[in-house]
Amino acid sequence: YRTLRTALMLSRAEAAPKLLLFTSATEGEGKTATAVNTAIVFAQLGLRVLLVDVDLRRSRCHEILSIQKGIGLTEFLTGRRDIRQVIRPTAVENLFFLSSGVTPPNPTELISSRKMRETLQTLREEYDCVVVDSPPVMPVSDALLLSTIVDGVVIVVNGQVTPREIVRETRARLEHVGAKILGVVLNRVDIQRSGYGYYYGYYAYYDAYYCYYY
Repeated sequence: YRTLRTALMLSRAEAAPKLLLFTSATEGEGKTATAVNTAIVFAQLGLRVLLVDVDLRRSRCHEILSIQKGIGLTEFLTGRRDIRQVIRPTAVENLFFLSSGVTPPNPTELISSRKMRETLQTLREEYDCVVVDSPPVMPVSDALLLSTIVDGVVIVVNGQVTPREIVRETRARLEHVGAKILGVVLNRVDIQRSGYGYYYGYYAYYDAYYCYYY
């Protein structure tokens, strides 16, 4: 994850992206774990980091952080809470968390609202880094809507399961709406397979994932 952090910080010539979106093609590819751990390693630099769980249908960030879900984004977007009431500190120094909150009947409508766009832009100014965990691209349009607001998108791909055609379609959908794709995290790669043996011996620290950047 430190390697991923470095790649993200160097992904733009002018300045490192502050508002990062993590998504995947389908469920179960490791996007949430990647988003949470990336937020943690950014916080370890002493940066003020906010992790936002925008997967309003199947939120999991709170489980990985081992904290209660509590009130969150849904309550704020529907006007029931102030933004400062739904952002919480975590056990990780410098890392703050905005959970998804209760599952709403209309997730896409909330995510596509002007309030959502304005909120992300406000948070972008208040934190050194904002990491957004979004739903997958293929089942729903939420990630496509969010991708037009953020500085860049990271696609997490299960290297053992997800077909290449699905990954290509995911990339095409994001590019169609003008998203800035920073790269792909190829997760759960079997480095013992033919073709990876040499690199496994030489670059042993890549056993968690491989990062490909455009």
